[in-house]
Amino acid sequence: MGTVWDQLEADCLRIFSLPHNVIELERKRTTPVEAARAKVGEVKSGLGGVANRREFLGPRLFLRVAGPGNRAYSGEWWFDADLFHRVEAAYARIYFQTVDKKGAIRDMLRELLAITTE
Repeated sequence: MGTVWDQLEADCLRIFSLPHNVIELERKRTTPVEAARAKVGEVKSGLGGVANRREFLGPRLFLRVAGPGNRAYSGEWWFDADLFHRVEAAYARIYFQTVDKKGAIRDMLRELLAITTE
């Protein structure tokens, strides 16, 4: 098995090679190979080139952050639901109205995951 980056590129290539993604990439005048390399480069630069493989024993729940730029079955930001539960527990001792609590949890997750406000 190759590096984490090699595996990520192979996974991205498999996803970008799906028919609906090929159509979208053709509109952008790029290929699945180019898109996979670009995505890995983007992730690699954001992480400073450091990534460690981690195995998850199931069942596990992962959540996706969707925004206005996401297509129906895409999503740039996936995270383990355990992070959400830890953040929610951190705010459980503080009295908030429901709307304020949701906003506080959303803001904390956004900060922890480096998600833009858009």
